[in-house]
Amino acid sequence: MSTAAGLREVTTPYAVKIRSDNFLTGNGFITAQQAYPHRLKQDSVFQERVVVNTSYFRRYAEGQRVILHPSDFFYFGRTEDLLKIWDLPLFADRVFDPAKAGQKQYDGAPVTATHAEQCYCRHWLALLDKNAPTVNHRHDKTAESLIYWDRFMASNFVVLEPEQIGLGLIERFIPKAKRPNEMSHYDWLKLYKQYCDPSIDAKSLHNFLTVGWRRAIKFPFSYLKFKIAKPHH
Repeated sequence: MSTAAGLREVTTPYAVKIRSDNFLTGNGFITAQQAYPHRLKQDSVFQERVVVNTSYFRRYAEGQRVILHPSDFFYFGRTEDLLKIWDLPLFADRVFDPAKAGQKQYDGAPVTATHAEQCYCRHWLALLDKNAPTVNHRHDKTAESLIYWDRFMASNFVVLEPEQIGLGLIERFIPKAKRPNEMSHYDWLKLYKQYCDPSIDAKSLHNFLTVGWRRAIKFPFSYLKFKIAKPHH
C-alpha cells in the first residue's frame, strides 16, 4: 500500500520503485527501457516495457522451474504501468480453519507454500489478464503456464543485472557469484530473441559459462535434497 500511495503522488510520466535498503549508482535503466522495441501485441499488458532486477528474481527453486516470481527490488517504467503492478487491494486475513487443526493451514498445503513475490504477482497479473495462470504452491506449473510466463517476460519486462541498471545492493544481497536459481539478463535475452526479435545476439555460450554450468551441477542435488527433506503427500 505504501508503494502504491507513493506512485499515486508521482506527476512525471516515468517512475522508479526501489526498496529503501537499496540505492542507485547509475542510470543505465533509462536507455535499457527503450532498447528492446519489439513486442508481441497479444502478450503485452503494459504501455511500455518495465525494467526489473535479476536479484531474487527466481527462475528456479529447489532445482525446479517456478513461475510468477519477479523480484520486488527495482521497477522502472511508465508510472501508469507501475501502478498496474503495485496498486493492489489488501490481502484478506487468513482465517483459522478448525477442521485443519494440527495441519498446515496455508494455501496449497501440504505442498510447499508460495513465495511472497509469487503471491503479489499472481494477484496483479490476474487483474491484467483473465487468462493468466496462477500458482497455488511454490512449484505449481504446467507446460502451458511455463510458456505463458516466458512470453510475458519477453514482451513486458527488461530483466537486467544490478550493474546494468545502476542498482546498489546492501552487502547481504551481494553474492560471491551469480545465484543459479535467479533469472539472468541472458536468460531474458534468449526469451526476447525467441518471441520478439530473432535477429538479436543472445550469447547462449556466455550464459552457460556464467551460470548455466552451475545449474547443471547444483540443481539435481537441490531437487534430491528437497524431495528427501520434505515429503509432500
